Amino acid sequence: MIRTGTGVQVEFVTMATKVMFVAAVLEKGQDNIHLAMPTALVSMERRQNERLNCREDLSAFIRLRIWEPQIDDSTAPPYYLHHTASAPLISLADVSSGGVCAITRFPALCSVLPRGVKDGAAKLILPMQEPLTVSIEVRWIKRIKEHLQQTQTAGQASLYSRTYRFGLLFTEQSEPLRLGLKQFMQQLALKEAI
Repeated sequence: MIRTGTGVQVEFVTMATKVMFVAAVLEKGQDNIHLAMPTALVSMERRQNERLNCREDLSAFIRLRIWEPQIDDSTAPPYYLHHTASAPLISLADVSSGGVCAITRFPALCSVLPRGVKDGAAKLILPMQEPLTVSIEVRWIKRIKEHLQQTQTAGQASLYSRTYRFGLLFTEQSEPLRLGLKQFMQQLALKEAI
């Protein structure tokens, strides 16, 4: 819970830089929060590889060898018997030559993918390409709780949406992977330029 007078950690993530700082909450309104100017940075990271956001028209996925959704798991993506091939696909939020950010609304993956877990035979599925076998390592996990709306009921209640992001590092760089990523990233960059 955010309260006036407490500190909050703020992160700005751009394509090549991530900046983190702590700032005091000066005022909290119904739809906004006013923060004091930070006096120092907690962290500033420059990424080695540019990240490009995947889009609906250029969707990419990863399929893990170490995880299969179960039909009776209520925390996994919907599982339809006539669509079993698409159930284990995890959407990608962004891609770089060093790794990808996988994103899901289903918490089932959190128990399977703690930080440091490796999968030596995951499948990277990029548009208009054959699936690529990749070795990945989970580098970070973010659980994001997004406020959707305030509801007017007997008590004050809010609706939230949860998403889970997983930073996956490519631990081995094969030539087919480099070429496939280069082609896909060129498509994404071209689409951004138009």
